[in-house]
Amino acid sequence: MGTAPTGRPFRVLQIVHDYYPVVGGSELLFRKIAEGLVARGVEVSVFTSTARSTADFIASNTATFPAGTEDIHGVRVRRFAFPQYPPWIRRKLSGVSHLWSTRQWPGYGKLKAIWVGPYLPGLVRSAVRFAPDIITATAVPFLPIYHAAEAARRAARPFAIMPCLHPGDRWLLDNPSQLRLIRSADGVMTLTPYEMRLLRALDVRTNRLWLIGGGVEADAAKCAEPGLRTRFGIPETAPMTLFCGRKEETKGILAVLEAMVRLWQQDQPGVLVLAGASTDYSRTHLARIIGRLPPEWKSRVIVRDDITENEKWGWYTECDALAHPSRVESFGLVYLEAWLCGKPVIGGRTGPQSSVIDHGVDGLLVKPGDVDELTASLGRLLFEPGLGAAFGRAGRAKVLQHHTWDAVIDRAENMYRSLAANYRHAHDQRGHRHPQ
Repeated sequence: MGTAPTGRPFRVLQIVHDYYPVVGGSELLFRKIAEGLVARGVEVSVFTSTARSTADFIASNTATFPAGTEDIHGVRVRRFAFPQYPPWIRRKLSGVSHLWSTRQWPGYGKLKAIWVGPYLPGLVRSAVRFAPDIITATAVPFLPIYHAAEAARRAARPFAIMPCLHPGDRWLLDNPSQLRLIRSADGVMTLTPYEMRLLRALDVRTNRLWLIGGGVEADAAKCAEPGLRTRFGIPETAPMTLFCGRKEETKGILAVLEAMVRLWQQDQPGVLVLAGASTDYSRTHLARIIGRLPPEWKSRVIVRDDITENEKWGWYTECDALAHPSRVESFGLVYLEAWLCGKPVIGGRTGPQSSVIDHGVDGLLVKPGDVDELTASLGRLLFEPGLGAAFGRAGRAKVLQHHTWDAVIDRAENMYRSLAANYRHAHDQRGHRHPQ
């Protein structure tokens, strides 16, 4: 099952801007696919940067992981060092990139990718020497997707990309270089039917689009930390709203806080938990707003930064609803996680989230930033008897049927093997010996 036609194990090379233990949606997807394939006898290597976060790519002199190779859950991970430029060089590069892009001079799309980075010297050469059966990459707008495409071209191997497009993604729509790269890929891994429709509209061939989706372990919640309500003094009868994810403005976290305040102004009970990775936005702007709340309401807001997996699943288990009305999701793994625990969700009414959440069946969709609509939706889930529980049951059934990691890995493996076989066949038809 895990072998290539040569008799050796089928070999996959994944190229990604950063990798575990870095936290992120595309990073998690590629890690789960990699580890799942390894468990099936596939040889998987990951080429990535030494960055500890995507913010490191445009920072100066930040601490990074050491360059080199390590084994992570059976996956061979090689980290390449990337140049970190002094602030004055970053300012000059930013000025040139902005000027070039606004005037749309030739090559401005690739220049935008160079500005984001990270540039990984030696990666292309090493990828060619590795001689995988397929090279895959994620995600736009980061520069390593160009490294991956070039490596696949030089090695005469198929190239697949997972763009992870966000709604209103100007980096894609205003980047001809990026669009050409996606159109030229042998396979494009999409997360939602919306993303497939968008890419077809951008002239990506239908036969190159594969729906992969996101996933969750069917038994992931078994690690949930118990007793969080008791630990944080939350009464068992108090309705609990959870925001879980990176505390960024675009994720809708401020709207969730404002909606809860509206409910408290109506003398409704309830507690709000804001759990997930902290950001500059949450440590400054959001913290100031919470600090200005009246003491009674401030005591109802629990902020948990950079939580463990066990605590995350504990909050999912004990909350009454997940509110994550984001403007920028390309999929939204948090919805699957909440559904797995039988909880209803609120998401943003965008193309990707509308492809994941069935409005009125397993959750509700609201216009991102519309606090009135979000307040009404939260009120329905928290205070209409039986509604949230029914949505949660429907969501859990959907996850177990379509969105376990086993199902995602099945789809990815089928894609990888099909692309590799088709590439070998086309290569042989042209009268060339496929390189081993």
